[in-house]
Amino acid sequence: MSDILQGEKSEIIYKSKTSIFSLLIMILGCILFFGLGTTTLINTQKNGTNWFILFPIIMISFGCFFIYKTLNFKTIIITKKDLIFKYFILNHIKYIPWKSISDAKMSFITTKSDGSDSTFRTGKQIVLTADNKIYSFSTLEFSEPDKLIFQLNKRFDSKLKNKMKRELNDSEKKFWKSEKEYQKWMWRFVIPILLLIVVILMLSK
Repeated sequence: MSDILQGEKSEIIYKSKTSIFSLLIMILGCILFFGLGTTTLINTQKNGTNWFILFPIIMISFGCFFIYKTLNFKTIIITKKDLIFKYFILNHIKYIPWKSISDAKMSFITTKSDGSDSTFRTGKQIVLTADNKIYSFSTLEFSEPDKLIFQLNKRFDSKLKNKMKRELNDSEKKFWKSEKEYQKWMWRFVIPILLLIVVILMLSK
């Protein structure tokens, strides 16, 4: 533990555990998108600039996003006085006094990228406002998210907790409603049409 926190060891109430799975996904995303994007861009430039340059630029943009998310992976430490973000890659520590937190939001998030995803992870996005600054983190970053949410709720007043719970329920209902509609649309229209096309192609032979 950092020397800055040595004096607060006895005060620590909770310390989060990083999700190794999420961290590896972010690192692989950095290597895959940024590396392939850069390689493709270099190869494209050898033949002169053309519209195909958009593809590697999009890949590099995704790579930059993964780099940003990886650099912002952190450990969350809770003490009686502060909420502490310890960024282990950037080697930076941020103290947020509980009294300075004026607002908190919580929404439902998922790793689902499009309708075809059959397996995906779900979690919560927390956005805090303190001293006119915004701090955010995702429970997908941590291996024991329920314990983190429990400790946070213990330190928010009832009004703020109810607001966060309402926002979470609304965003979660919206997602599952759209997911249900997508599945219904697929089974009623897309899959039957595809099957019909396959049958017609087989009969035509």
